[in-house]
Amino acid sequence: MVKLDILGYESFDEYKASFFETLAETNRTYDYYVDWSKIMGKAKDIENEIMLMNVLTKKPKEEREEKLVELLKEYPRITEVIPIIIAIRDLEIKVFDDESFETKKFDFKPKQENIDEIVDFCDKSGILDLFDTIDNLFDYIFGVEVGLDTNARKNRSGKIFERMVKDVLKEKLENMEGLSVTSQNVVKLKRRKYADFTIQKNSEPILAVEVNFYSGTGSKPIEVARSYIQLERKLNEEDIQFVWITDGPGWRKMKNPLENSMINMDYVLNLEMAKENINTILGEDPEIKSAQESLF
Repeated sequence: MVKLDILGYESFDEYKASFFETLAETNRTYDYYVDWSKIMGKAKDIENEIMLMNVLTKKPKEEREEKLVELLKEYPRITEVIPIIIAIRDLEIKVFDDESFETKKFDFKPKQENIDEIVDFCDKSGILDLFDTIDNLFDYIFGVEVGLDTNARKNRSGKIFERMVKDVLKEKLENMEGLSVTSQNVVKLKRRKYADFTIQKNSEPILAVEVNFYSGTGSKPIEVARSYIQLERKLNEEDIQFVWITDGPGWRKMKNPLENSMINMDYVLNLEMAKENINTILGEDPEIKSAQESLF
């Protein structure tokens, strides 16, 4: 049951209103959009192979196929560049050939025996024609990597919010003697899943913290909201308290399941509320105080 007295609210309605009024509109920091160092690293890893293939930009179309065969024979590793040109990470690509009505598998791992197949793929997929329109293959692939990196934004969003919460927790615990925060695997929540953060007293866990940010709606946050009620009860049986720090405008359209969790759990906070209340929770929650006192 929500501990309104410790959080400083006179009613659940006041607590609920405060939560929804202070939800963050976004967690997208400047480094959310593109991971430039990762992109540069990936391009640099195959820079030599890219530069070898770049010679195709200088060849007329009628000579390009022959030159590609020559390059593949002499430098087999350039085959690894070809999937990247069409924004594919895999070194094996399956294609339905609408002429033969067969599924063909192309292997882009470096080897000599499939050169004709590789060249045929480059011809039919338009890669050979691409060299009519670009001047520098490295610049082109750098652009492809920027596009592919957008697929990682979802994971990056979660990591960024975790970092924001970690900074808040470290700041709040800085002057609290004997307390520390760790993101190491300390408190196990379920098989292969540990709490995002654990606050410890003299290296013993007293508080588990789970963190997530939802920009939109979906079934996952609803299921998370329901499951955390039982999770808190399980942790309490192990004398570990629980705080769920969740944020994002997505919750405004998923109020019902979240409100149920807010009623039935001790602490459901957004980031702004966590900044205001973490020290109070650690200093005044009777179960947490008792756990700390037993560790002296």
